[in-house]
Amino acid sequence: MSNMTIIYPSHTGYPAMTSNTSKPLKRGGSGKRIPSTDRPSARTRSQRAGRKPRDVGTSIASVSSTQAKASFRELIQQAKRSPVFVTVHKKREAVVMSVDDYEQLLANQRDPLADMAEHFDAMVARMQTAEHAAAVDALFNATPEELGEAAVLAANNG
Repeated sequence: MSNMTIIYPSHTGYPAMTSNTSKPLKRGGSGKRIPSTDRPSARTRSQRAGRKPRDVGTSIASVSSTQAKASFRELIQQAKRSPVFVTVHKKREAVVMSVDDYEQLLANQRDPLADMAEHFDAMVARMQTAEHAAAVDALFNATPEELGEAAVLAANNG
């Protein structure tokens, strides 16, 4: 067990590591795992999800997860004053904030269903014209032959 290799699934973003070296491993052409120093660092969650990382909170304090665990009471006190980033391997992984800040954040969010209802109501209001009413009447009074001709026209123009 002097050279134990730990392999993580590729979707986790963790590199393969050996117990006797701290360098990431990669597969060579023969499939053999070889140490690599040129492997890019693991991607962040936002990069894996296809989002660009936002440059937010540059003035917000950061603490490592180890520091956060060792002095949790102080972290809570600091978070009551302003949000604090918790980092893992120098990457932001979480934000600790006061309950008041969290409730304000929730209160400022818009309801997506209300946004859709507002958009739909505005669209229906725009369609309440004499021209649209005549078109609906013509549609419901059309013969099957007229509907067929309209469908062919729409398919050819569409």
